[in-house]
Amino acid sequence: MEMLDNIKVLPYKLQPTDGLANIKIQPENLDVNLKFTEATRITAFWILQKYLNPDMPLGWNGFIEEVTAEKDYEVSLIQFLPFINSKPNDYNTLFTSIMESVAQTDKYEMKTCIITFDQQLY
Repeated sequence: MEMLDNIKVLPYKLQPTDGLANIKIQPENLDVNLKFTEATRITAFWILQKYLNPDMPLGWNGFIEEVTAEKDYEVSLIQFLPFINSKPNDYNTLFTSIMESVAQTDKYEMKTCIITFDQQLY
């Protein structure tokens, strides 16, 4: 396996703010057209099964393996990404992570990039 470099931490130059406090919810923003995908139906079915049978031996992983056992699948890729050697709750780290995600999204001409963080960041 090849060694990956660390990502250089970029400085975040804006002052931290409480951005969520500035969000205003208006009734017209709440008109949501819900579409249930196969994934949401399967999730709802699993939750119902767990509710009706709390002792059900299958957790989510076992359940989804059984439900999708006969489905066609695509081979996916798992690879190790470069490391950002910085505090996870530092604004510079967050900014660097987002900017690196944008760069990778552009590089591979992706339409969507989903970023998740594994802890509260405040």
